[in-house]
Amino acid sequence: MRNYFILLCVIFSNLTLYAQPCWLQIEAGSSFVIAMKADSTLWSWGSNSSGQLGDNTTDNKSIPSQFNTAKGWLKISSGNSHCIGLKKDGSIWTWGWNSEGQLGNGSLTKMLVPTQIGVDNDWMAVSAGQYNTFAIKNNGTLWGCGRNFEGQLGKGTTGSNVKTFIQIGTATDWAYVSVGAFHTMAIKTDGSLWAWGSNNNGRLGIGTTTTKNAPTKVGTATNWKSVYAAGSNTFAIKTDGSLWAWGYNYAGVLGDGTTTDRLSPVQIGTDNNWKTISSDGNTSFALKSDGTLWVWGDNNSGQFGNGTTTNSTLPIQIGTDNQWQHISINYSFLLAIKTDGSLWTWGYNYSGQLGNGTTTNTNLPVLVDCNLSLKVHEAISSENIVVYPNPTAGELTIKIKNQAAQNIHITIMNSVGQILQQKYITDESQLLDLSSQPNGMYLLKIQTTDNQVSLQKIQKF
Repeated sequence: MRNYFILLCVIFSNLTLYAQPCWLQIEAGSSFVIAMKADSTLWSWGSNSSGQLGDNTTDNKSIPSQFNTAKGWLKISSGNSHCIGLKKDGSIWTWGWNSEGQLGNGSLTKMLVPTQIGVDNDWMAVSAGQYNTFAIKNNGTLWGCGRNFEGQLGKGTTGSNVKTFIQIGTATDWAYVSVGAFHTMAIKTDGSLWAWGSNNNGRLGIGTTTTKNAPTKVGTATNWKSVYAAGSNTFAIKTDGSLWAWGYNYAGVLGDGTTTDRLSPVQIGTDNNWKTISSDGNTSFALKSDGTLWVWGDNNSGQFGNGTTTNSTLPIQIGTDNQWQHISINYSFLLAIKTDGSLWTWGYNYSGQLGNGTTTNTNLPVLVDCNLSLKVHEAISSENIVVYPNPTAGELTIKIKNQAAQNIHITIMNSVGQILQQKYITDESQLLDLSSQPNGMYLLKIQTTDNQVSLQKIQKF
């Protein structure tokens, strides 16, 4: 597969610079990311072996790339290697891996681009799990597709997978759904919590480890606000802001100060200002209503973002910032968006899922520059462009092959999109001087008169 590295020439035809806020929503898959910008466009990066990036290829990407030119997206959700998107017009679209029928399109064929499911436009909520996908309609009915060997579809039986969306039961009061690896959690409009599917380690929260193939009520509480089904555990927040967890407790991922599995919901601490929770089943990542970030559980890849690899069985705060508003975690890498629309990533990065142009792990939050988000169309062949040295102490040489020099226009921009130099290349070799500029990252845009473009990130030291 093809990787795009930060100091290699990345070939694109158009660079659009965005004013903040930039990022609006972010979803971590197994080793990839789907994101939505403030203009309702979709972007992706990371692993793409099953077409989960939605860009009609199976090439990995290590920087954000727009994969669908349409706007009007409302909600996105990523599973193991597939995704579902909800548009503002109420339609749902799926793409990526489809081995269990989780795309709901009637086949087992993976889809490399977003494909509409049916013609209905009355969908209001979506959730993708490891092998399943669920959605709720405006009338409160719940629908699902994909794997059912553990009863996670909730249709009253186990066994055969389902390749199209089917209604789950007859209830018309579903309000919230979250799909895990082999179990499903949902909340009704009355605030009651329901669970079904595999119950290993007590992940359903019903006090036993008995698997359920139909929705089963969890306790008697009717003040549940949100729920998050992870791998072998579950997390939920009540309307009073309290946080609860149950199931598998590897490395203290439940956050109750122990490593003991829990068969029923247990409250995590006494704080009542929890807003959002996300977990990959081994590490938990949460956001409080005061905008602070918290993490606990496994820290083997530096996913705590505090520069260490030490585990914790209790929530610990990440830094001191209090402007965080959206989070997501999967397979030991974390994503977080601030109120200014900036995106920060850290943790495991073997497929470029951190979006910073590398495949190097990091145990400290790294900014994913919105200005490095690229629209992909036609491109100049990378064999026709040579830029060196990079990194550079000041002088930079650009060599163009197999192109008429007078048709090449170059632009140098800083990391915030400010244009520093613009000129036409007058020979096959052109010298640029960045000596007067401060050390840091710069963008070199090389454009032909027919709008073919090469973009390269330049490091000045």
